[in-house]
This record gives sequence, C-alpha cells and structure tokens, in this order.
Amino acid sequence: YSPDNLGLERLSFLFAAIPNVRRVFFHSLDGEKPDGYHDPHPDRRCAELEWAALPHIQELYFDPCVRPNDPAPLDGIRNMLQLCTSLKKFTFRLKYPDQYEPALFSPAELLEAVLPAKETLQHLEVYCSFAKIPSFPKETLFGYRLKGLFALETLVLDEELFCHHWLPDPCDDSCIVDILPDSLTFLTIRMHDKFRTVSDLARLGQSVAKGALPQLSRLRVEVLHDILARSDYTTANRNEDAFDAEYYLYDVPWEQWRSTIRGLTQHVAVRVREAFQGTKVAVEVEYVYEYFVTQ
Repeated sequence: YSPDNLGLERLSFLFAAIPNVRRVFFHSLDGEKPDGYHDPHPDRRCAELEWAALPHIQELYFDPCVRPNDPAPLDGIRNMLQLCTSLKKFTFRLKYPDQYEPALFSPAELLEAVLPAKETLQHLEVYCSFAKIPSFPKETLFGYRLKGLFALETLVLDEELFCHHWLPDPCDDSCIVDILPDSLTFLTIRMHDKFRTVSDLARLGQSVAKGALPQLSRLRVEVLHDILARSDYTTANRNEDAFDAEYYLYDVPWEQWRSTIRGLTQHVAVRVREAFQGTKVAVEVEYVYEYFVTQ
C-alpha cells in the first residue's frame, strides 16, 4: 500500500521491453492500508515514473478503482500524468463508492490530479458507480477548474460529481453551465432516480441558445437503472443513515421499477429536448440498465 504508488514496481522488469505502449489499463486498482503502515522509503521515486513509455501514452483507464477503506491513489495518478505529455483520453471509475466515507474521495482532487494533462486531454470520463454518495461537500465537487481542460472535446460525468442539488442544503446556482470548457463538443450526463440535474441541463440549453459552448454539437443523457433491491441494501451499503426512502423508490414494487424509471426517462427527455430546441445540439435521452455484482 502506498497512496502515491500505482504498483508498477512489480512489472518494472518489463519496462525496457515495452517502450512504445500507447494505452494502459489499471483494472481493480485496490489496496488497503495496513494498521501501523509507514513507508520505509518515503523519498524513493516510484518505479512507474522511470518508464520510458510515459511521454508517449495516449490513453489511461482506471476502471475500476477499488479502495473500500482507504483513499484512491490520487497522488500516484497525478505523478504519472505529469509525465504523460501526450495523453488524450482518461477514464476513472470509483467502484462501490457507497463503502467510502465522503472524506475518502473528492471529485475536485481527482480533477486536480488530471490537470497536468490539460494541454493534450481531449476525452474525460468519470464514473461513480451506484450513485450512493448523495452528499459530497460542495467544496469537493467538480467546479471551475474543469474549464482548465481547454483542449477537452468529450466529457462523461455522473451527476453527483458536480451537482450541488445532491447536497442537503443546495445553493441556487446552476451546477454545470459555468464550469464546462468552451472546447466541448460531446457531453454525456448520467442521471439517477432523483433527477437532480434536469433543471441544470435546462439552463444549459438556454445558455447554448444565447451563444455559450459554441462547439457543443451533441448531448447524451443516460437515466440509469442502477439501484438495488431493498433486500440487497444493507449488504451493499454501510452508510445506511445517508440515504432516504425516496432514493430507493421504496414505495414502488420491485417489479415496477423498470417501467417507473422508463416513464421518468420520457419525462426527462421532454424537458431537456425543449430546453435545447432551436440550437444545433443533437439531444439523446436513454434509459440504461446497469448490472453490478455486490460481492
């Protein structure tokens, strides 16, 4: 375990043989800090930072990152990206965030870790599986620093990573209109069963109609069926007090969830398409069923 080390020292004997890698996947990047852990070599340079391929890598995938009891290794990601001077695509999925205390993951800190690639990054995807962190503190959300990715063309985000309206005391400011880089051409927002971001997308459509985001040509909204049956709830989530009955559609029988969410998807589609009417933006609103294994 080390918060600034991605574990590639185990593969460092291969580095000299693979200097031309362009795409790297970190799958199930887990790790748990042992009791009493201390780094025996705090000043050492991580093995992955010696890899000659880093300046040539174009795509990095952390899909998923699994840290059930400890923070995601954002220092390690930042250190690597500082040397990935040709990076075009970055994907990060936090697996089972419901098992985290809110302080263990900050979307804003992840964005800070990505900013070293701001001059080349064209495609960014960040996922927060299960949408079960409804109360990120406002200061930890994606914010104005997102505009610093001035080469970004494609962006995919789960709504709770930036939306103030997931907070217990939401502010009235729009969450997304003012934080998107002007270079964006394709935006995907993934919504969950409270649809907190619908009003923000409506404001975004109004802003686009007035000339904002002149490069934006496509908006995709995914309404996710990614919630668990109530019988699975206690085994999948340790922070039961953080969630209310509305989130889990407790008043809707399990067998009606799919039809209920499909109906809500249609409602969302009408509102979002109306907001973008008269713009050049092609709008897609889709119901998406995602299956997760909880054990």
